[in-house]
Amino acid sequence: MITTAAPAIRSDFATGLFTKKALADKYSCHPDTITNVLNRSEDRDVYVRTSKPSNTLILPYKEYIRTLLRTGNPSASAIHREILKKGGYMSLSTVSKAVKSIKYELDMSAIRYETTPGVQAQADWADFPGFSVNINGKERNLHAFFLILGYSRMRYVEFVTEMKTQTLINCMEHAFQYFGGVSKEVLFDNMPQVVNRCINPLIPGSMERELVPEFTAFADYYGFDIELARIRRPQQKGKVERFVRFFKKNFIEMLEKKTNHNLEDLNSRALDWCNRVNSQIHETTHEIPFTRLIQEGLKDLPEINYYDNQHFKVYKDGSVFFQGHVYRLDESLAGCEGEIIDLNNVIFANIEGQYLILAKRDLPVYIRRRYSETKQTAIKQKNRKNRNTIELNRWIKDKTKEFIIDWSNIYERYV
Repeated sequence: MITTAAPAIRSDFATGLFTKKALADKYSCHPDTITNVLNRSEDRDVYVRTSKPSNTLILPYKEYIRTLLRTGNPSASAIHREILKKGGYMSLSTVSKAVKSIKYELDMSAIRYETTPGVQAQADWADFPGFSVNINGKERNLHAFFLILGYSRMRYVEFVTEMKTQTLINCMEHAFQYFGGVSKEVLFDNMPQVVNRCINPLIPGSMERELVPEFTAFADYYGFDIELARIRRPQQKGKVERFVRFFKKNFIEMLEKKTNHNLEDLNSRALDWCNRVNSQIHETTHEIPFTRLIQEGLKDLPEINYYDNQHFKVYKDGSVFFQGHVYRLDESLAGCEGEIIDLNNVIFANIEGQYLILAKRDLPVYIRRRYSETKQTAIKQKNRKNRNTIELNRWIKDKTKEFIIDWSNIYERYV
């Protein structure tokens, strides 16, 4: 602006009617800028940049990049690999800058990804540094689970104090119950509750993604597909990312305190907040989420909740795969079906009137992985057939003939 106004500045100053301060006020700039304009040579006023600096290595491949972007939407790293195959020699940053500029030319730099009704939901976690809840007199860090339906923009949030796979399963179950159905797929980032990152021995330095079997069993039970976002690509799940930012500004910042919260009270307030925002017009769809929810056409919920489904079947090798966990029984029971009684940390199996203790629910990860991927020798649990277990089985078998078993008394007496 000052460059184009430089001749006028010199002309006004030559009249003697303006001081530098007056010229600065007239042209909305600093007096030092007026001094610089008056001191420099006039030929600099007509300088015009005729071309933009660019890397000449990328010029022969720009049309090829345009073709790739028109046919699909590959990443810059994928385009970089294709250019290297064609004999190009340049860095990934050079290709990334070219892809960004070409996307701007093709008006592809900001394409909103919309889904059809009932297809996709997006899930994520969020931390709230400095906020805590009081659990049995102890302060616990506060986290939250978020789930949003892609079409209707129905939102659900639930506060938690830990982020485990079992916690994620509980939260998702509550969200599906709130929505009244299940979407065809759910998009996650590479959270450890869903994905294990493991080293591929065939490719040094590489990391492969492997789904956590506990969560895969839950997804199969509810009938939705697990979709994983690309690594370091938060734009792919932008709906839930925007939901998290919106929640922090409209709920978290409105809390009257940071510490000593009650978890149940927070979740009750969060549910009221969800009901309120889902009843208001969404800025993107210009419709009410509760109204669009009718058009989602979600899958029906299972009749029995995931952790209430106690039925199992013994496999050929004598193992039981129940709700994502592997337990070891005897091979002679292969093909038998039964019911499981979950008593806190102790799990009982009822197989044709025979009661067995399966020990604790969680087995070590290395045992679960080795057991599910190989045909090795059966893994024995310590003291599975000790004296207390035999006596407990005999006592249960006798008592079941007389009255309904009070499992809480069994737990206090023998475990």
